[in-house]
Amino acid sequence: MDVKESVLRKAADQLYWDTRVDASRITLDVKDGEHVILRGTVPDYRMYLAAEEDLLALAGVKSVKNELNVEHQTQTEPLTDAEIQSRIEHALNYNPNLKVAGIRASVNNGNVVLEGSVDAYWKKVLAEEVVSGISHVSGLVNKISILPAPDISDATIAGNIIAAISRNKWLDVDAVDVQVENGVVTLAGTVLNWAAHRNALDIARHTPGVIDVIDNLRYQ
Repeated sequence: MDVKESVLRKAADQLYWDTRVDASRITLDVKDGEHVILRGTVPDYRMYLAAEEDLLALAGVKSVKNELNVEHQTQTEPLTDAEIQSRIEHALNYNPNLKVAGIRASVNNGNVVLEGSVDAYWKKVLAEEVVSGISHVSGLVNKISILPAPDISDATIAGNIIAAISRNKWLDVDAVDVQVENGVVTLAGTVLNWAAHRNALDIARHTPGVIDVIDNLRYQ
């Protein structure tokens, strides 16, 4: 079995294993033995994200290009953009971490744009996760800005991230480079696997003062 066939088999097994994913209408391709392309259709945006996440977790996969289309399957009349927007606003207001945040949602043909501001980067990520689970959402662009406390310096942010990485059992602090400019964190260097990758990103996202995270990490 060559490398491409091995990756294709593992990718298919991964998708059929996950109960969040209906893999029956998904096709896979592999370029250069380590870059996977997802094609086909899924019934909701959450499944779109779950399929991509599944393949990023596979050993040997370095990137995933997600070309899946979201085609909602329902026995009732499709929701209007106004109805989708109303559901989004309700979900955001129901979440205790987001209900007081200044987040606005606009919807065009099921495609959502989130705008406004929050005081921590993880809340921006959380808002995207909440909205991705709303029925009939076909796509999502997250334009939420971060307005953290103004007295946190780049050096302090970098120091806090490096300290958290050094405490993490999945990460080698000497293998990860952390740069911060105007609150924007760039992570570079190498990590062992997808779990370590997620840990590094979560550390940056949860650190006070961070307004954005640029992911340049590679697998060893």
